Order: sequence, then structure tokens, then C-alpha cells
Amino acid sequence: DAAQQGGIVRLAVRVNFAGVGVSVLDGGMDELLYICAVGVKGAYVLGGDDESLELRVQHLQIDNTTDMGSPIVLATEHPSPNSNSSSCGPSSSLHLSLLRRFAAPSTATGRVL
Repeated sequence: DAAQQGGIVRLAVRVNFAGVGVSVLDGGMDELLYICAVGVKGAYVLGGDDESLELRVQHLQIDNTTDMGSPIVLATEHPSPNSNSSSCGPSSSLHLSLLRRFAAPSTATGRVL
């Protein structure tokens, strides 16, 4: 992307949260799900020719807070603070990376009569 290649960067936003929790409610304001994400890092970079979005989450858990079904819908292994991590840092349970390249402007020319 533009930031890595030394190109033009028009906008760069980076976020780093120790943890984020979100409750999903129904119409009666009763909690249906609780989503907890630990070690959340995100970056959005808008370059001259492209834009990129990256999201990393170390640990993710989704809990069913209703009386029906399993109490844990999804859980990833929580990294141990004593585990050996790679040179890139702790591993991520979720890693999303998107890159969009903008089309080059048309170089076609035409005559208007």
C-alpha cells in the first residue's frame, strides 16, 4: 500500500484498544449476545492510488445471554502472557486485511465538435 511503498498518504488512522465489549439487544432492550474482543488493533490508510483497512483481534468471545442454546457461541484461545511470540508480536485470532486500488484516470482523448 501507499504507506509501505513511500507513496502519497492522504489520511492515516490507527487505533489500539486493550479490549472492546458490545451488547446486542432485541426490541425490548433485552441482551441477546455479548461480544468481547481483546487486543484490538486497526488501521485505515488512504493513499494516492489505493486505500487499505486492517483489523487484528487477539482474542474473541461471543456469549449467548438468553436462556436458550449454548452459553458460549464462539471463543478463541486466549494467548498466554508467557507464550513465545514471533518477531511480529502476539498471534491474532482474527486478522482481516483489505486493499482497494483505484483505477487510473482514463488517458483517452476525444474531440468535441
